[in-house]
Amino acid sequence: LEAAEELKLLNLPVVHFLVLLRHKVLMRGPILIFLAPIISQFMERTESSSGGQSPRIRSLMGLVQWLVVLNFALIFVSYGPELSAAAFLTLPDD
Repeated sequence: LEAAEELKLLNLPVVHFLVLLRHKVLMRGPILIFLAPIISQFMERTESSSGGQSPRIRSLMGLVQWLVVLNFALIFVSYGPELSAAAFLTLPDD
């Protein structure tokens, strides 16, 4: 942890923000996104025993799938500025 604090790359404000965003928000996104339809399915199953999914649940599941795809796309896109910042740093004189 101390070695990471000394890195020039992580001391850049943009990189620090992107790392925090990626690890605090985007990496936890799929779990949070899937909670809504799962809870909604449980609530629907307890209200009626018709057996089939309602159109509302199917639409919600489709929306969740696209949100998960968008979340993973944002994760990969967040590496771009970090890599470009790393490319402009000078190499250490070891």
